[in-house]
Amino acid sequence: MTMPLPDDEVLRRQVHPTAWHPSEPKIDSSAFKPRKNEPDGRISCMRAAVDPADAWKRYSGGDERRSAGTFGVRVDEASEVGCGAGDDSHEPDKPADHAFIEVRPDERSITRKARALAAYATARGPLFTP
Repeated sequence: MTMPLPDDEVLRRQVHPTAWHPSEPKIDSSAFKPRKNEPDGRISCMRAAVDPADAWKRYSGGDERRSAGTFGVRVDEASEVGCGAGDDSHEPDKPADHAFIEVRPDERSITRKARALAAYATARGPLFTP
């Protein structure tokens, strides 16, 4: 069972360097599409209780080639574009502060949802960059 999250919570998502274009500034929609290790359509995030710099360090191990930084999307923003969000930290393979945004196709494609999530994260700006 997934635990619900407060609508105003900003979930932390790591963005690969190829998906972050700081000169524009813009995040590519690929940052919010499920990766190969996310086959269930749940993109991995950390809860807002995790400091953005700590989220980056935990994910990247300090390697700037793995993540350009920590970016955020609010739970209600994900909901607005048809994506669910939840806390799955109770699952055995997840850390205590893990959450997800569910990006699955319905009347809107994954690409349209990912573009909308990227736009929210772009508008918010980076929460942390190395």
